[in-house]
Amino acid sequence: MTTRLLNALLDSHGMTMTPDQERRFSEAYFHHLQDRLRTPRAIKRYFGQAGATLGSLAGEVDIVDFLVVTFLRTSEPGVYRMLGRHRAELTGASIDPALHRDSRPGEHAERWKERLRQAGVAQDNLDGVLGLLGLLFPAVRQALGNGGDPRAAARRRGIGSQDYFDRYVVFTVPADDLPEAVFEQALAQLAAGTDGDEATQLLLRLRDDTHRIVRRIDQLRADNIPVPSAALLRAMADNYGQLTADPEAMGLLGATAECAPWPRASSSTCLPTSAPPLWPPWQPHPMEQPWPPEPSIAPPTPRAPPPNTSRPLNRGPPRPATPSSAAWPNTSHQPPGDPPQTSPTRTTP
Repeated sequence: MTTRLLNALLDSHGMTMTPDQERRFSEAYFHHLQDRLRTPRAIKRYFGQAGATLGSLAGEVDIVDFLVVTFLRTSEPGVYRMLGRHRAELTGASIDPALHRDSRPGEHAERWKERLRQAGVAQDNLDGVLGLLGLLFPAVRQALGNGGDPRAAARRRGIGSQDYFDRYVVFTVPADDLPEAVFEQALAQLAAGTDGDEATQLLLRLRDDTHRIVRRIDQLRADNIPVPSAALLRAMADNYGQLTADPEAMGLLGATAECAPWPRASSSTCLPTSAPPLWPPWQPHPMEQPWPPEPSIAPPTPRAPPPNTSRPLNRGPPRPATPSSAAWPNTSHQPPGDPPQTSPTRTTP
């Protein structure tokens, strides 16, 4: 019955499950959900709730994460409300130093169990609910000592990513977010060099929410999906002073595709790490220039030292022209050419 209702849900929304999603849902169902969904009525109610809220999220979220969150919302509402209070820790965005300190084995897991108790989870269900949280959030999986890839949640558009968490809470794509179809169409327009509403929306979000858009672009690159890096970098350069974050997007310069040499790099290609820069080496990169631009001040031109116009100290009237040395008596103690030096006569009164 569960398989039939699950397939009906997927077919009604034009969705399918990948092998990895099938594995993850089987893990969630056989480890905990089947113990809580014991009657046909409970199973129908569960899939009915999922179908009622999946409509606008089809293709925008991970279907397995959505089904697990739906179970928590309907069967463990206290846990569902708790997710919002610990969002930063669950998505790996917390800067609390206490979360990164070394602790005794099992201390993090015990802390989460205490939180679940406070959220109203029965003692018999603690391990099962905690396992579901570990399936959703790599941070909880690491707390349980099972490891976890922080990028896996973003790769599958899961609730464990700070970029997709809100979609599972408001049951739609928030107004400050870009739907996946708009995001992909915008990248295609930038790659083709054409204008469009989608490209305009993307560039606005790139300016107003730089970190989120760059993380999503970087995720595409990590999956070896080409992105129009050249066009995006030009857009960032044009709006550099209005970006909401430092340009961590310089990572866009790395990719696996080949590029045409500068300056005719096509906007539809990715920029490999060793590719020529979009700007010539003798011109500063726009991302490296201060904002606002500092006026260029030419260094002062060195001048010749001014002529020495100072006069010597006034020691009396200038000397008359010195006559020939022959006109002066030659004494043995004075050099020729100077007037004779006579001692002043002292008068005794």
